[in-house]
Amino acid sequence: MKKSSEQLLQRRFPLITSVAMVLCFAVFPLFLVNAALDRLLQIRFDRDFAKTQHKLDQALDLIETYSNDSHYVHLLLNRSFTRATNSPVPAKQLARQIDLLKSRFPNTFFFIVWDKNGRVIDKLTDEKSYAYILRETFKLLSETAEYCRKHYPANLQKIPDIEKRLKMLRHYLGRLVPINRLKTPLQPGKLAQTVMAEPDGTKSHLWFAIGREVSMLCFINKDIFTRQTGIRFAMDYLAQKSPEIESGVCGYPVEESSILQVKNITPLNEIVVAIGKFENLHPGNILEQGNRLIAYRLLDTKRRLFCSIGINANDQVDVRKKYLIASTFKWLTVFLFILLVYTRKNSINFISVSAKLAGLFLYAGGIPVLIVVIIAADYLQQMKSELIYAQQSNKLTTLRQIDDGFVDFLKRKELDVGKILSEYYQRDNSFFKKP
Repeated sequence: MKKSSEQLLQRRFPLITSVAMVLCFAVFPLFLVNAALDRLLQIRFDRDFAKTQHKLDQALDLIETYSNDSHYVHLLLNRSFTRATNSPVPAKQLARQIDLLKSRFPNTFFFIVWDKNGRVIDKLTDEKSYAYILRETFKLLSETAEYCRKHYPANLQKIPDIEKRLKMLRHYLGRLVPINRLKTPLQPGKLAQTVMAEPDGTKSHLWFAIGREVSMLCFINKDIFTRQTGIRFAMDYLAQKSPEIESGVCGYPVEESSILQVKNITPLNEIVVAIGKFENLHPGNILEQGNRLIAYRLLDTKRRLFCSIGINANDQVDVRKKYLIASTFKWLTVFLFILLVYTRKNSINFISVSAKLAGLFLYAGGIPVLIVVIIAADYLQQMKSELIYAQQSNKLTTLRQIDDGFVDFLKRKELDVGKILSEYYQRDNSFFKKP
């Protein structure tokens, strides 16, 4: 009875039945497949974009690290000295490193080298006189290094008689060498720099390092600090390590003539336009200009850094989606054609009931799986955003607590200083009385 009524319904409303079957088994699954594909491709695109942005940020960090020529020269000399001290024969290795530095930067460095007993190594030293001055210089630098290791960050004025000793050596080390700036070559990270010794000349800066077997003092010509040597080195290194990244530095206000690059891929006028957008409060530190992504960073009042990388049009969500659909349609057509030829060749005109049921269950079961995939992808993306926001909020809260604590600390110190001054005034107020 039921079967006959269903057949009667199909006979009475064949169009409605067909449309309903097409909607349920063809259109609705296609919408689900389209939504799932869009979501998965968007997640993949966001992940690749984040990697690209991280790569550009790392490139900007590298250039910024070497943008300070004083810090760059410190890294250069410190690497050579470290290689020498880690060698089984430090003196020979240091001689090799000094030769490399002099060949790479002619007329730039002036070396003085001591052994572990404080005696000058003549073969490695450019200074052939001032034996007493060099001996006293070694003693002062050795005590400075030892004091900095024990009492970081170290107030060198606490070293006994350091002012007198430095005053005696200042005519050799340099007129502009202050006491506490003498420790800068020994500082960690970006704090380490060379020391300004003279306003001009071949010994305008100095750098030193004290080791167990060998110690070194180096005077540096001012010319190396006027050529943006560190930035050029960083851009050359990036060009070799990541040739797909274009890097550069420009002045302010930005002009084509102020742009310094190792290789020029993007037209200069596009770079000027992009940096102009950043200067006019473009949100974020990356934008799409033409067929490239450009990242920007403010270095100082006169210089701006930028890096760019090409955009692959095939990675866009719409393009990738069209490519996948076309590829799927092509291979599905080939499969159906092969299946048709196979069935005709082997006279297979029917499919078993069990195979039909298996295919129907797989098809019907795939629809809930697609729904679950879409919901799961959205949930994971939302959870990722919430975790990032929670972490940022936690850090901001910690910073606010530190700021509030520092304000309380200043208030307490203010009260303590007020009490001390009040007690001092009450004990002896003759200083505050009018004559």
